[in-house]
Amino acid sequence: MRAIPIAIASTLLGATLAPIPAIAGSVLKTLTQDAGNACSLSIPTTDTGVRPKATGFRNEGTANAFVICSADVANADGFGGDTTYIGLSLASFDGNAHTTNCTAVARYPDTLSNIQYVTLPALNTAATGVATSLTTNGAPPSYYDHQRGVLSVTCVLPPGVSILAVQRGYKDIDSNDGSMPHSLPQCGDGLDDDNDGLSDYPADPECQSDYDNDESIL
Repeated sequence: MRAIPIAIASTLLGATLAPIPAIAGSVLKTLTQDAGNACSLSIPTTDTGVRPKATGFRNEGTANAFVICSADVANADGFGGDTTYIGLSLASFDGNAHTTNCTAVARYPDTLSNIQYVTLPALNTAATGVATSLTTNGAPPSYYDHQRGVLSVTCVLPPGVSILAVQRGYKDIDSNDGSMPHSLPQCGDGLDDDNDGLSDYPADPECQSDYDNDESIL
């Protein structure tokens, strides 16, 4: 009689040891960069109070400064094909509230044609110094294509404001066996993705470059 529970236990143990199939999918993640490294003055000058510090890229001067912050898309195999948004985190450090105006820019890494510019909503930073963020989240590809390889935000940075971080939201391929690499952009994958009889750049006129990830949009 004692052999019966032993047999059942062995069966259950065997079930727990059976291999589990790999499950792969897309996971939303955020890459955060130190603004001190990611941002710079758009018009370099030695007569300015704008500088990178451990507390962010700060305007410690008395006049507005034009700055540019670039998002790191290197982990997208050299193009931004998995990016969902880019953004900045800012805060006031002088005890006053401020308004910062920014524009997002998207372009391909191998051409200066068809550059996209999107004016972002004005960002108000509180006098308390609490961080506030602005992003390109929700911008349609026809206005701001996150799948391009060079993504940046330019701002008119007021005195007393610090850019704390540059953020990039992206879809990361996640697999417990590491079997799913990033896909190639549509205009460089050797396929006719929009079924118009033409494939990739420059054969397909709807492709702006090899890094373009949509063969169907001119």
